[in-house]
Amino acid sequence: MIDVDSLFISLKEKGPYQISQYVVCGLSFLPIVLSSLKLVFIGYIPGSKCAPLNMSQLQEYGYRSNETHEVVYKACEIIINSLDDNSKNESLACINGYSYDHDKDISFLSEWDLVCDKAGLAELTQTLYAVGGVVGSLSMPNLSDTRGRKPILMLCGILSLIVSVGSSFSPSYIVFAVLRGIEGIFIQGVSVACVTIMLEHFPVSSKTLMCGLTGVIWGLCVVPFGPVAYLLRSYNWRINNIVFSSSHAVVLFQFWFLEESLRWVVTNGFVERSKKIIKRAAKYNGVDFDRIWENNMKSSLIPLMTSEDRKKTPSKEDLNHQTKVKEEGLHTIFKDSLARRISVIVLLIGLSNTLTYYGIYLTSSELAGDHYLNFFLVSITELAANIVMAMLLFKLQRRSTMALFQCTSGISLLCAVLVTNFGGEKKVYSIINTVFSMMGMFGISASNCIMWLYTPEVYPTNLRNIGLGILALCDSVGNMVSPYFRILMLYAPWLPGTIFAVGSLTSVCLLNFMPETQRLQMPSTMDDVRKQLKAQKRKNKNPPSEEDSQNENLTQA
Repeated sequence: MIDVDSLFISLKEKGPYQISQYVVCGLSFLPIVLSSLKLVFIGYIPGSKCAPLNMSQLQEYGYRSNETHEVVYKACEIIINSLDDNSKNESLACINGYSYDHDKDISFLSEWDLVCDKAGLAELTQTLYAVGGVVGSLSMPNLSDTRGRKPILMLCGILSLIVSVGSSFSPSYIVFAVLRGIEGIFIQGVSVACVTIMLEHFPVSSKTLMCGLTGVIWGLCVVPFGPVAYLLRSYNWRINNIVFSSSHAVVLFQFWFLEESLRWVVTNGFVERSKKIIKRAAKYNGVDFDRIWENNMKSSLIPLMTSEDRKKTPSKEDLNHQTKVKEEGLHTIFKDSLARRISVIVLLIGLSNTLTYYGIYLTSSELAGDHYLNFFLVSITELAANIVMAMLLFKLQRRSTMALFQCTSGISLLCAVLVTNFGGEKKVYSIINTVFSMMGMFGISASNCIMWLYTPEVYPTNLRNIGLGILALCDSVGNMVSPYFRILMLYAPWLPGTIFAVGSLTSVCLLNFMPETQRLQMPSTMDDVRKQLKAQKRKNKNPPSEEDSQNENLTQA
């Protein structure tokens, strides 16, 4: 077994090679972001009403003149009111289609008249995209583990480029919806391989820093989306989609400049490939390749059991610990009360985070003011939140940091709801509502990032991927459900914000039942998690003195 962390440290823990590979791989966040959020622009909901009837059609329903009848064109029906008692009032559907506030081809929703009885079909495309993501999350991780990170990233990147661009030429809604579902499968493959490569280029000791920076890079990829969409506002949705889809072309750049994950190559025993990559990394980082190869690829080959170890009898404690590790698995979630409690809390907090995160983005067009500006402000807020989150992770405990951001989100969104309902129609109240919504985004985006760092730390070894799978499920469910908040907001503007606020504040309460993980070794079994919780309770009852705290810091140092 190779000590890959020692290899990375010998190569320089944060050398130019690792940083350049991290940035090149991080470019994949751009197509992931655009694919996930482009519904805001290409599926924009414009104002609409029934298209006018011609004179012959009006006369069929008894209309004679404006003096005898009043014609009212509503969003989904036409009402012909009689002004005298000689004829009756008529109500009919939009038989001539619909007229929109903007050009009809500005959105696929208006091009295919996905309003009134077809309302929700635009949001269904996002749901199908999320369903594709679920399919991808079940298949792509295994392929990435067995075939390599880079091949899956390249394959899924090229296929998502083809499918995404092809959806721009969809002749009908059904074709477009199907292609969105297929795109979701390949985007999940890009996401899995991309994040794995980014984090595998650094030793475990750097995980907090790299997870924080990953959130910042995500935010940087979201920020340009709004301005680019604004520049394309005069073009139809198909042109917009082609431009957004062109971001998938970063895979062609990555093909030449991105190496396979060194951790994966070394762990799977590809000696020659390892030698080639290590030689390139040593050259970039300005270190001696021969020394690293001799010290890490030869002396670090640790046999699983030496001849001396075979003669020794393992201690009873070691045997019990190994047995417990091997016995734990998916069934532990259902049998062990603590594992069950942790999983339920992770599920609830994960759902709250993703529903609120995607919900705020997808309903940003319904806030007061220009929807391009609103989206840009939300993205800037997310970037600022992730930067602050990355800094606070080194100063505050995991639960405290998450609770702080959850409280910020819940209270801000609750204030936004109160302003919406009791503020009146004045412009100043609309501005205040937008500000509070941005603060809600500030809190929830940071909380969402921390949750992806915290979850692997709270689960024991054989349940860790299950915990991440629960979060991935929450992300897919949030992506499926959140588009429908756009429709809900049209009928009850206060309800989406209320749901988001209650979810965030409930999450703060649930965090009290979770263990703290900062500066602690990852647990191997559920017994380790129990010990962490007991130690945490003792520490809360008997806070350490200043001298003890200094001694603890010296020990950690």
